[in-house]
Amino acid sequence: FALAGWPGWPVLVAAAGAVAVTGATALVAVRHRWLRRRHALALLRERVARHRPVFMVYFTAPPGSAYQLMMWLPHLARLGESFVVVMREPDAFRTVARGTTAPVLYAPEIGTFDATVVDSLKAVFYVNNGAKNTHCVRYGELAHIFLNHGDSDKASSFNPVATMYDRVFVAGQAGIDRYLRHGVAIPRHRFRIVGRPQVAAARAPERPVDQVSEPAVLYAPTW
Repeated sequence: FALAGWPGWPVLVAAAGAVAVTGATALVAVRHRWLRRRHALALLRERVARHRPVFMVYFTAPPGSAYQLMMWLPHLARLGESFVVVMREPDAFRTVARGTTAPVLYAPEIGTFDATVVDSLKAVFYVNNGAKNTHCVRYGELAHIFLNHGDSDKASSFNPVATMYDRVFVAGQAGIDRYLRHGVAIPRHRFRIVGRPQVAAARAPERPVDQVSEPAVLYAPTW
């Protein structure tokens, strides 16, 4: 237009029109995505609420950590209450889904996770001290129960992070003493001694060991 000596205002008008159309299209697309996400979250909440879970098993961990959760699922199922498993990472999703009849949900974002916290929930169980546990502990109306995935003299068994839970389940008195010995001040009433359900089938002989034909010694310094 400049080379031909024509006025430039038609170009400006056309450009402004193009920008307006593009902007309007982008806004429509954003609004559509927002409405679609809102609908999806509402549907998720509705379906979780329909299941009426009494407790949640919350799991966040790096790849290769599925054993921390899997060791507890059969024992939690024996409680006879409706529950859901919520995973914050997808790595072990298929493994966990095959290991329980409870609904297993993948909630990567906080908004998605929030949609799984329904009115019927009373408690949440944790099997490790994952950093994202704080996303759930903020629900103060729920009882937050720390199971861990084993008792040992490793730092994970006296981590100060455990102070944020309402209950800390340990295998025995040594689990309580270990926290106190390392200066982690958790009130005594928050502890529950529950043993180790995973070794419930192990039975000590009811007669002197020298009378057992093939004696076996179990040495379990960690999980």
